[in-house]
Amino acid sequence: MRMTKTILTMAATVAITFGSVGDSAPFLLDTFGRTRVARVAQEVELIAYSTAWDDGTAVSVAVDGVTLKEASAPASGDVVWNAANAGADVHTLTHTTYKNGVVSKVEIATFQVEEINPELPDPVTPDPVAEVVAKQRYPWNGLVDITCKVTGISGTTSGLKFAVEAVMPDTGNARRASHFWVVKDGTNSTDLAVHANGNYRLLWDARADLGEMRHTNMVVCVTLHNPTAHDKVQLWAGGPYWATTNIGAEKPEDYGYYFWWGDTVGYRRENGAWVASDGSSSDFSFDDSNTPTNGKSTDTLEREGWITADGVLAPEHDAAHVQWGGSWRMPTMQELSDLSSNCDWIWATKNGVRGYVVRGRGDYVTAKIFLPCAGYGDGTSLYNAGSYGLYWSSVPTSGNGTSAWSLGFDSSDHGTGSGYYRYYGQSVRPVQEFTE
Repeated sequence: MRMTKTILTMAATVAITFGSVGDSAPFLLDTFGRTRVARVAQEVELIAYSTAWDDGTAVSVAVDGVTLKEASAPASGDVVWNAANAGADVHTLTHTTYKNGVVSKVEIATFQVEEINPELPDPVTPDPVAEVVAKQRYPWNGLVDITCKVTGISGTTSGLKFAVEAVMPDTGNARRASHFWVVKDGTNSTDLAVHANGNYRLLWDARADLGEMRHTNMVVCVTLHNPTAHDKVQLWAGGPYWATTNIGAEKPEDYGYYFWWGDTVGYRRENGAWVASDGSSSDFSFDDSNTPTNGKSTDTLEREGWITADGVLAPEHDAAHVQWGGSWRMPTMQELSDLSSNCDWIWATKNGVRGYVVRGRGDYVTAKIFLPCAGYGDGTSLYNAGSYGLYWSSVPTSGNGTSAWSLGFDSSDHGTGSGYYRYYGQSVRPVQEFTE
C-alpha cells in the first residue's frame, strides 16, 4: 500500500433515476454506468455501445428529441449527455435501432437527474490542512503514521476536530476513518481537537477501519470539521427542521449509529460486529434481553420514566437529545408520517449509497435531505443494508409492548408502520422545532 498526500475536494455528483414510458422496457437500467463529475459541467454516461451488431445495423440515441449520437455497426463508445442544466425535470431518452435503413426497434426510458452535494465537513478557511504525508509502518502491522500542518486558523477554534478519510483507488469512494489518534508527547490521545496552527502527528489503525488491505495508490485526506454543528432544513410550512445526517454519521449518505428503541448509546457496524459508540461493548447483540423497554406497556413505560405524559420518549431516553443536545429530539410518529406524505421521494444513489432524496414541494422545493438505506440490526447481524431503511420515532405502540412506530422504505414504497420490534437496531434522524 502506497500512501499519497492530498487535501480532498469534492464536486457535485449526479444521481439518475430511470423509469419507463408505456410498454417500452427501460433498456439501460443495468447499463447506464458511472457518473463523471466536474465542477462546472456534469456529464452523465448514459449507455455503452455494443460491438456485437450485425452488418447493416445502426442506432441513434436522443435526449428530449435532440440526437446525441448516431453510429453504424461495427462500433463502440459512450453516449455522454451534459446534465449541468438538467434541473429536476423528467427527461426522455430514445434509443432507435435501424436495420438496413428501416426502423426495427424503438426503446424509450424516462430519467430524472438529482444533484446531490456530498457535504463533507467545510474547512474554516480554504485548505486549512497542508503538507499531509501518510506512511505505512514496516513491517506492515495495520498502522499508518500521518503528519500534517494546520494553517490559516484564526480566532476561536472551539469545536474543530481532525477528520481522516481514505479514498479507495478502485472505486474512488471515500471511507471515513474512526480508529485514529492525535499523538501528543508520545501518547496516543483520543482528544482530536485542534486548538492552534502548527504541525500535528496522527496515528491511524487502517486495518481496523478497512480490514486487511491489498490496495496501491490509496489517497489519505485530512480535514477539519465541527462535529457539534448539525445542518438542518425545513421541508414544509410549519414542519420541524430535519437534520441532514443520521446520528453518528459524518455525511448524509453515512449510515451512522443504530439504536434499540429507548437506547441513547448507539452502535456502529465494525468488522462484522456491533461496537458501542462509547466503547462499553465490542460485541453487542440487538435482542430482547438487551432492550429494557421491550415487553412494557405504555403505562409501565410512563411509570418507569421512559416516556412522558405526552407519550413520547423522555429527554433522557431520547437518542437525538442525549447525543446532540440542545433542542434536538427524535421525530414523532406523526412527523414521520408527514415526511412521507408532504414531500417528493426520489430513489437515488449518493456516493455509491442507495436511498431516497426527500424533497419539499412548492416554496420548499429546493429543500431536501438524503435518507440512506442503512438496514437494521437484529441479534449480531445487519440486515438489508443498501436496500431497506428503518428510522425510529419517539412513540411506542400500544398493546403487547414489543414494538414502536417507525418509518420504513425500500425502492418501491415508503411509510410509517407499527410492527417493528423495539430490540431492532434502527437509524435515528433528529428534528428541531426551530433553527438555533
